[in-house]
Amino acid sequence: NMGAVLMGQGDYDTALEHYKLGLAIKIKAAGYYHADVARTFNSIGEVHRALNQYDKALEYYRKSLDVSKKVSADEFHPDIAASYSNMGSVHFAQGHNDKALECFQKAQKIFSRIDDMQPQLAATYKSLAAVLKALGQNEKASSYGEKAYQLRQRLGSDSSARSMASAEGPGGDPTADLEAAKTYNNMGTVFDSQGEYEKALEYYKKSLQLRIRAVGPGDVEVAKTYNNIGEVYRVQGFYDQALKYYQKSLDISEGKSGSEMEVAATLSNMGSVYAGEGAYKRALSYYQKSHKIMVRAVGPDHKNVGATYNNMSVIYQAMGRFEKAVQYQEESLAIKVKAVGNDDLDVADTKYNLATLIKGQGNMRRAGELFRDCVKVYRKAYGAKHQETQDATAQAEECGKL
Repeated sequence: NMGAVLMGQGDYDTALEHYKLGLAIKIKAAGYYHADVARTFNSIGEVHRALNQYDKALEYYRKSLDVSKKVSADEFHPDIAASYSNMGSVHFAQGHNDKALECFQKAQKIFSRIDDMQPQLAATYKSLAAVLKALGQNEKASSYGEKAYQLRQRLGSDSSARSMASAEGPGGDPTADLEAAKTYNNMGTVFDSQGEYEKALEYYKKSLQLRIRAVGPGDVEVAKTYNNIGEVYRVQGFYDQALKYYQKSLDISEGKSGSEMEVAATLSNMGSVYAGEGAYKRALSYYQKSHKIMVRAVGPDHKNVGATYNNMSVIYQAMGRFEKAVQYQEESLAIKVKAVGNDDLDVADTKYNLATLIKGQGNMRRAGELFRDCVKVYRKAYGAKHQETQDATAQAEECGKL
């Protein structure tokens, strides 16, 4: 969650740290082949793409694609299409137009088979038009441009009528409403991942209307939808709106048996808003509340607790309280090592963060030892020529440990 805020602020290096932390937690909790893992790979790819690190972006988009193919019920899944679309955008930015064309055609094939993915199909037509124009195939480019225009026009006229009949009409079958709400939520998620935030909000709010109508305003699924809406506002930097929806989510979840982790997550999200505003003391307060609830819910040694220590460490670092920042990174590292061992990538990333802090305090010996540990794990996972391996190697050498 904080990774999205940091990315929105342009702090891409720290965003990567948070996304990788979340990735390790998800892999440990649900296994490598899980939809949430695929989406996190996609988020990491988005950061590298924003940095114009196109080879790295493609690396993570391909990982996302691989996982999505493994976990999807069939080959025509929107997450698979989204991966192809993202890869096509990178290839196009690199000038690899033939590869871009291939990816966009694969995305088109999938989106065209899914009724509720028509907006994405229209966007893909537009991308195909741009690539074909770059390839000098002007007639085909014009054809796809026209398809994009016609489909967007039809969606614009049809969607309002459908949403009025479904999301705003009287009565309604609760089962059908919930199914439609799920579809709208999924569409919101796709638009959110593509950075089309206005569209994401449109579909999340449609989902919200249907869920309230089907199960009432106090259901946990309604709380989750409020949280999704808050997330979109937060990424855009609309912090007041984000807090408004987080509070709505919190008002529902607090006090409900079995919702402790949902409450903890919402408090953490609110802390991330305040961190984005530079209100570090208030951010720390919310992270501490989240931490306390999480420890009570799952115990002090749970891997998710390690993430809360990391968030608090980042805040202490921003406040210039480096001893506290080191202390909480140490806590985070201890939990992760106990949970997954020293050879895990997330553990290596945490050691790298801790080493950076310690190096700044002048403890070159300890920092060097930690950087050296990182080199071993990165080399095994990525190879000797990978950027992360080389960075850790350079840091270790600077500290006199290689």
